Amino acid sequence: MPEKSEKNLYPVILQSAFGTSAPFLPTPRPEERTVLFGKCQWTQGYSPDNADSPLVKSFGMSHGLVIFGLFKFFQDNGLTKQTPVNVGFSGLAKILQIGKGGQNVKEVQRLLFDLASVWNKVVYPDGTIEEFKVLDFTTTQTKNGEKKLKTVCFSDGFITMLEKYDEDSIFTLLYRVTCEMSSNVAKAIYVQFTDKVLKMANKADHFTEKAPWKKNISDLLLEMKQVVPKYKSDRARVFTRARGKEGSVIDQLDGVPIQREDIILHAKLEENSAKNDYNLCLWCERIKRKSQDEKKESATLAWWLQSGRSEEEYRERLKGFRPLNGKILEDLDLIGYPVKENRRFLEVANKLLNPGELEELVADCKARILTEYSISDIRFYLAASIRNGIINRSIAERVLEIYGAGEDE
Repeated sequence: MPEKSEKNLYPVILQSAFGTSAPFLPTPRPEERTVLFGKCQWTQGYSPDNADSPLVKSFGMSHGLVIFGLFKFFQDNGLTKQTPVNVGFSGLAKILQIGKGGQNVKEVQRLLFDLASVWNKVVYPDGTIEEFKVLDFTTTQTKNGEKKLKTVCFSDGFITMLEKYDEDSIFTLLYRVTCEMSSNVAKAIYVQFTDKVLKMANKADHFTEKAPWKKNISDLLLEMKQVVPKYKSDRARVFTRARGKEGSVIDQLDGVPIQREDIILHAKLEENSAKNDYNLCLWCERIKRKSQDEKKESATLAWWLQSGRSEEEYRERLKGFRPLNGKILEDLDLIGYPVKENRRFLEVANKLLNPGELEELVADCKARILTEYSISDIRFYLAASIRNGIINRSIAERVLEIYGAGEDE
């Protein structure tokens, strides 16, 4: 399959337990399910004694993508995961790349309700037990009686479980790649294999075409709680049957970037040695990687084009002379922004924004860090401010968007 075209793949940082323990099956299950999250036992669908009625339901990949998409939103904007964000149902659908329209809004409402109503239990290695729901969200009612999303954030219990996991054991999920897969089986395999790529990244003899990762497809389907067809040919068709324009499970896995833009995943089926079943084979191909400056400039160019201006105008703007002033550098140094490694990005942004705007955006970051403590990562927050500035909106509108301003449904 040809390599996918290059675009913003929306990388999101996840704890690697999301990949090793498969906490999200391809489709939700009606029964309680326990998985290992690091050294913790995470039970989904747990029914505490004080519940009005049992809520027994384990999560599927659709729930996982809501969680990953919200992680992405918080990370991109430098916000803590427990910052209540006023975003609106349709705004959240856009963030999650579900799409616009009434049906998509209803899907977001359903997934949010599941994540905010299904009880979870975690048993820590020391025997401590905590109960929680994954999300907290609030709604308001419009004049015509419809519910409107007011705020959404992750619950304290869910964040505590994540924080108990080893922070060094993380991987990067390319969120858009997962969203564009129509098969939930493909999504589940992609998320789990991303973690395996990370663990074997420094071993050149692993996950190559001659030495791929292999898994018997009957065992794989059983692990994912999927129906295992009786006949070998029918089992193969689960992976080779076309699913709309995206193609089969194999098509959706083959040729997509994984972990990083320069690592390309490949997939195929091959008969096992007994000739009574097939193995799924996955391996990676490394391609030439862009420099950090090239990647940052491709992002600023994409933002500029999104504003409706041409690449020719972009190149002309960069020829202009507008050095970074001392106030900008002084403020960034004060709040711990890594100026040296991002110098080129700042210089480009300063030329693309209107005169004095970068200084104002940096001052806004400084004030929020020193007084409000609502920014968890200055790099992501400033990048989001610059992105929205290049797209040509007022500073007031940018700040509202970063915090997810509410909207009428």
